[in-house]
Amino acid sequence: MATLLSRATAMPVLEAKHRQPLEPDHVYVIPPNKLMVEAGRRLELSPRTDSRETYTPIDHFLKPLAREEGSRAIGVILSGSGGSDGTQGLLAIKAEGGITFAQDEKTARYPSMPAAAVAAGCVDFVVPPDKLARELARLAGHPYIAPAGEEPDHALPTEERAFGDILATVRRHTGVDFAQYKHATLRRRVQRRMVLHKFEALKDYAAYLRSHPGEARELFSDILIHVTGFFRDAAGFQVLKRKILTASQVLEIVGVPAAGPSGALPPNPQDFPPSGRRHPNRKMAALASRRRAGGRMR
Repeated sequence: MATLLSRATAMPVLEAKHRQPLEPDHVYVIPPNKLMVEAGRRLELSPRTDSRETYTPIDHFLKPLAREEGSRAIGVILSGSGGSDGTQGLLAIKAEGGITFAQDEKTARYPSMPAAAVAAGCVDFVVPPDKLARELARLAGHPYIAPAGEEPDHALPTEERAFGDILATVRRHTGVDFAQYKHATLRRRVQRRMVLHKFEALKDYAAYLRSHPGEARELFSDILIHVTGFFRDAAGFQVLKRKILTASQVLEIVGVPAAGPSGALPPNPQDFPPSGRRHPNRKMAALASRRRAGGRMR
């Protein structure tokens, strides 16, 4: 693969080695049957341990990259026959505020990988390779990806007004008020959307948001991507399906029968104090007994 790619670029193309330091303007190719991650600006290689497991080297690389680089991470899924490999990695990058790309399926010889990522809703740009290269060049020097220094502690009054306008627009279109949400996180999410739409000034993005309700919903989704990530985790739901306990199993574990000999209901959790032990108060016990017998609680 390294030899093949070297014919298409003037950059050095190297097969990755363990603990190899990363250098700008270099291309690194993962060796066969290896897993690779980036840690401390070095490449870490490990052997593929179990050949029976699905081999997803791209997800294995991108997910730690998202944790390591945060909003500076950029993920790209090109033509490939690896099924959904890379989709979870792009989800992780987007959750950390990074930027994600997928090759346009119409230009891909093997479209399964970019198609899976697009279907998962985790791709910011779906573009042909030539346009993808131009976008990467644009982003490489953008302050969002390569900040020049520390962000100021206090925004300018005009920026504060624009930021408040943005929150008001999101509230109007989604019904959710983020005024008490962590403002540093909100600003990073807004900046991410500005990068995608090529806005430099906050007031210009605020004006765009007012006239594009769909963008307000996209910003809303970006803000909550950490919270909602669990619900997109198909593998996690499969584990829950196999492992979760039924209500009767839980009651059996804690020593409470699902139904008594006479068909009585199990105790109401409100009959217990926060410690989890049955309340010793006789009046409480009498109320619980009355409830089981069909009487009304007063």
